[in-house]
Amino acid sequence: MASREKYIPGFEQNNNLIRSRLRSYFFSYVIANLANMLLTNIDGIILGNYVGSDALSAVNIFYPINIMVASVTTLLCAGVSKYIPVIIGKNDTESLDRAYSAISFLKKVLAISLTVVQFPVTYIVVKAFDLSPDLEKMIWAYALGVMVSRPLELYYYVACDELISIGKVKVFTTISMISAILNLVFDYLLVAVFGLGIMGAGLCTGICIIAESIIIQIYIRKKTNLRNFKKLPCRKEIRALLESGVSASALQMLGALQGVVMIYCITQALGEIGAASMSVLALCNNIVMAIFSGVTKASSPLVGMYYSSGNYEVVDRVMLIAIKAMTIMSIILAVVIYIFTDLIYIMFGFRDISEIQRQMLWIYTFYLILQWIYNAMKIYIDSTLQNKLSLVLNVAVTLGRIAVTFGLLYVIGGISVMWGYVIPIVIILAVTVFIYLNEKNKQDEAIGSGIKEYLFISLKQNKGSILPEKVENELISKNVPKKLAGKIALTIEELIFIVKKKAGHDTDIDICVVSGEDNVLMMWDNGPPSELTSYINSQPEEIFSAFLVRSIAKDLQCSRVYDLNYITAKL
Repeated sequence: MASREKYIPGFEQNNNLIRSRLRSYFFSYVIANLANMLLTNIDGIILGNYVGSDALSAVNIFYPINIMVASVTTLLCAGVSKYIPVIIGKNDTESLDRAYSAISFLKKVLAISLTVVQFPVTYIVVKAFDLSPDLEKMIWAYALGVMVSRPLELYYYVACDELISIGKVKVFTTISMISAILNLVFDYLLVAVFGLGIMGAGLCTGICIIAESIIIQIYIRKKTNLRNFKKLPCRKEIRALLESGVSASALQMLGALQGVVMIYCITQALGEIGAASMSVLALCNNIVMAIFSGVTKASSPLVGMYYSSGNYEVVDRVMLIAIKAMTIMSIILAVVIYIFTDLIYIMFGFRDISEIQRQMLWIYTFYLILQWIYNAMKIYIDSTLQNKLSLVLNVAVTLGRIAVTFGLLYVIGGISVMWGYVIPIVIILAVTVFIYLNEKNKQDEAIGSGIKEYLFISLKQNKGSILPEKVENELISKNVPKKLAGKIALTIEELIFIVKKKAGHDTDIDICVVSGEDNVLMMWDNGPPSELTSYINSQPEEIFSAFLVRSIAKDLQCSRVYDLNYITAKL
């Protein structure tokens, strides 16, 4: 029988549970993102060394077009990653069932749309560059392999977010690593050994995308119940998914437009060497994105889940950890890129590296750091579904960048165009910080006004329970009726005892009590799936703790999300 030792945590968050989730998701995301980086950037490295600068230019020109078309995929992926945690946080099982059904419907519609739209979009944008016939042929030779796999790519990335929503991050990571290794091997074989040139690179990328899409679909059907939804989708879920993803999709679309403009301006200001050097900038962007997006993607679901459950204090703590992590990594990355600038260019086949090329990379690195600190600040806005505000910020920074870059091109020229990346992000970062601090003040005022009262408890590992008297007295001090405070305290004690018994003593637990019109107790733990609901429902008269919880709590629910056991009980 589990120990009943008492522990008084002082009602303070020790952040063990938050940090363990962030660490787990961060490293999984970073590995997966680095694998995806290889999938996209290895083409440029292989082509630069075995084909030449023209091939690099072709890949660079197609890159923003590819991102523009792929924004349709981002529309649904971002919707899944932001909307699903909010539903889970509210413990609305019927809406969750409908949401997964809506995802299935939207995948079919958007995959068909992508297949039809991508070819004319690519043709129009390529023609707008007014390129030589030979360069146009190289772009199409590379693009066709990627475009054929586009519908399955959408299925793959949406499936990744679905798996992440049920805590299967490692599956996504493993598949991405396998795909990246295959792409590296076959890229070299098709381009360098068999001499297929740029067509071989595009073909290899397409084959890898198709392979990973098939693997992940097989896993979902064999190992999960994500396809066992019983409710048909309704307009509410479809609309919510699309609205949740529209800001991210718009950002990607605008980013692609910005990419086209930047390629044009850099080519005009710095010539062909500037256009060819864009591959190096893209590699650094993807390295930074692989690491920094690990923080944003790990933080966003936790922010969304805790925010929707009313646990604002933990939201602030997640945000603080994310921002600190971004700042520390920014400094480290800036130093590394500065030291190894020439080596990075050499990877792409450059030998005579000019001072202009070095300055391009240093200015761009400064921009990347500011961009991802801005993304960290915007986690709160995106995860709390403030979609219109997020869209306005995204539009403002991108259009500002385009306008500033054009202005620098025609007023000053030369290397100054690179500062078009930096100036707008400095301004929008300041605005975002102001918005975030203002939202925090509103939360503090709402809590201080007595609209709702919150009690937070964090249990460290190797501790068995808490003193119910401590909880009861704390709730009474917050004007919770004595009888209700006693019920809450007893329920917390017994739930912790059950979790420790089922999951083990080395388990971190966070508890949130919301008392107001609805009295709700929420508890998260990072133990293995404990199936608490079935445990509590099975012969409760023979299990004293389960009997007490079932006698006191109403609408007791337990679910598994983001590798956390999540219990809610109305009291």
